[in-house]
Amino acid sequence: MCLGTKEGYDVLRLIEHDQVCYVSSEYVRGNPLPRWIKYHPCIEKGELFRMIGDIAGQLSRIHRCRGNPCYRYVNPYSMIMSEDGRVGLLDVNAESNSGQLRLMQRRTVREHFLPPEEPYYQRASVELDIYGFGRTLQYLLSETETEPPLRKAEEVRFQKIISRCLNGHSKKTFQNVSDIQRMIPVYRQPPAEGGGIKKQKSAAVIALFAVGLAAAAAAIWTVLPCI
Repeated sequence: MCLGTKEGYDVLRLIEHDQVCYVSSEYVRGNPLPRWIKYHPCIEKGELFRMIGDIAGQLSRIHRCRGNPCYRYVNPYSMIMSEDGRVGLLDVNAESNSGQLRLMQRRTVREHFLPPEEPYYQRASVELDIYGFGRTLQYLLSETETEPPLRKAEEVRFQKIISRCLNGHSKKTFQNVSDIQRMIPVYRQPPAEGGGIKKQKSAAVIALFAVGLAAAAAAIWTVLPCI
């Protein structure tokens, strides 16, 4: 499927009651996040912040479900942008999503969204979910341009979040997703002013390309250009 075509996916539906989260599944029409970004690389900053908050919020609710489960497949290919503009996490246990699951198990995806010491999606843990969130945040910042551009303070805040997600052996590493949520910058609408979307990425965002996430996306789309 190519530009303008939306497919159906089963995504997780997370319901909280008495501080306990229950999980079910629902069918939505939309696109995996990399495909959506491919055709929507320029987005409003408020929308970017909301997307990041949605992803973190859903991971936090999953970790609060009975039995303290983990999601395991935290990467952009497990995230579905629905027709109503919300990001949902793929139900990886649904047979209808088997094709997307096989895609996520490709080496090109695994080596960019899992730490080197965990080369396969075999073990589930909060630490690996947090690592995947950090890599996904890098991907979002490197593959999108925002209007208005990120302020320096916002760039620094996101860099700190990424660092604390990826540095698993540091004492400052996040222990839970709730701590990440508290660090995500709050978007405030700026005064109206002229000008369109600025095309030049900041130096901080350019630096994120060095980790090879753009190469991962390009490799996937080369093999499966219209998935």
